[in-house]
Amino acid sequence: MAVQKTLEDWLSDALAAVPRVLEQSARTVIRVIDEDKSTHGIMAGLIHADPALTWHVLRRVEELRPDHIDEIELMPEQALSLLGLTQLRELISGLPKVAANDQSDTARLLRLQARRSHLAAYLCRSFAARRHGPNVNALYLAALLHGMGEWMLVELGHGELVAGMMESDDPDGLITERLGFGLDRWITNLSDRWRFPSLLRSEYPPSPSQYLARLGVQISNGLALAAQRGWPAKTLENLGATAGLYLHQDTDQVLADVRRLSVDEARSTLDVGHPPAAAALPSIGMSEVAASEPQPKPSPAAVVEEPQAEPAARAFTAPEMAPPVRKKTKLLLPNTAFYSLTMQGMERNARSGVGAVLEHVVEGLHRGLGLHRVAFAARTRNADVLGVRFVHAWEQPCALTGAHLPMSPPNLLTKLMERTQSIWVREDNRERILPTLPEVLRRVAGDEDFFLMTLILNNRPIGLFYADRYHGHLPLDQQSYDGFRRLCTEVLKTLEKVSAKAIAGGAAKP
Repeated sequence: MAVQKTLEDWLSDALAAVPRVLEQSARTVIRVIDEDKSTHGIMAGLIHADPALTWHVLRRVEELRPDHIDEIELMPEQALSLLGLTQLRELISGLPKVAANDQSDTARLLRLQARRSHLAAYLCRSFAARRHGPNVNALYLAALLHGMGEWMLVELGHGELVAGMMESDDPDGLITERLGFGLDRWITNLSDRWRFPSLLRSEYPPSPSQYLARLGVQISNGLALAAQRGWPAKTLENLGATAGLYLHQDTDQVLADVRRLSVDEARSTLDVGHPPAAAALPSIGMSEVAASEPQPKPSPAAVVEEPQAEPAARAFTAPEMAPPVRKKTKLLLPNTAFYSLTMQGMERNARSGVGAVLEHVVEGLHRGLGLHRVAFAARTRNADVLGVRFVHAWEQPCALTGAHLPMSPPNLLTKLMERTQSIWVREDNRERILPTLPEVLRRVAGDEDFFLMTLILNNRPIGLFYADRYHGHLPLDQQSYDGFRRLCTEVLKTLEKVSAKAIAGGAAKP
């Protein structure tokens, strides 16, 4: 009688294995490196389309700079800065790959896993942003790499088990029955030995925040699996109720948001070379993708047919709820850790003058709150003009760069510059407010919501901040507005420590 392998035996096998990456993902990243047309942020997005590729990059960083791994989980783009594009290219070129034309059951399972992991990470990041938690990027990586548990089981020759988990209502129970340990224990022990992701490690300090972080990862992976299975109603109701408690939202609203986010995720990854994770895309508002990238015919050994008798979940029966298509949409999510660092570093930057403080805050608003375009327009020597001095934007060139905002003839900016105050231009006030703003600002904002806040120090106008989420998936919300006003208000406290002479000398020239 064969002796059942222990968890330690499985872990030893997994640690000795080298997970393959998807050839299509590797090709895409190498091509972008060779074309030299990408930023670290865009490159990180391409790498994250493949959890195994993400794992290899983090593994290399952990080997080279083990003291930086937790910091990189908060700001993943730093991994690319530490590696450099040349070393990244060499790393990817030497990795074992799943050939793009490989139609074996194992290859199909890994492609399905890659798409599901990416969808889970996409959902988790959105949920974390709504909760305004401090570890949005770390949660994204944890949800993405959570799928490496199943990935390693496939690589160890147990694809049939993973295929069964993918179609089971109780995947954790199935793996426990077959292997003697649950999926969460498997992933936690793998994370302990890899030393990442930190949110999944058993030595991570136990706290309510840890519990909530892991809950968010588990909910997101469960919802991604349900989407891939064809939206089974019973599973969705259970997960939706849990997600509703997690997000403090109604279950139906959560499920409607999951449907919308699944469409967004599919649109954002049209170039990865294999179909999106979410099934039944025509019924959830994405027929153009379903038509252009049909699902490959599944192998009976790898994927069990979706049950047809179970009715679809109520929240997924209204095609008219699908969001309008927006071209060139990009997502920059809040990074609360960066926001906190901006607050802490403001006084330090004050030693270098007003300009250093303002530029520091503009970047903090951009990266800390996930605002796509942030600018500061300073009062110029021509008192009737504000000149944009500092800009941080996702897309370059930005229409705000070098712009001049006239305050003559008198307009709303003239009124706002009378005292420190803020305004949130949105759907319910846009028609009333936009005509009162300078034409250049109306053209820049278009039909997007945006924030404005003026800075007046000792009765002297300094300038104003502008921020929006141009073409962003996440709308501006009250939390973003509160964070915007808080950081701008802190600027005034800091500027009190800078001489009036320095303020005058730092004014922009028209």
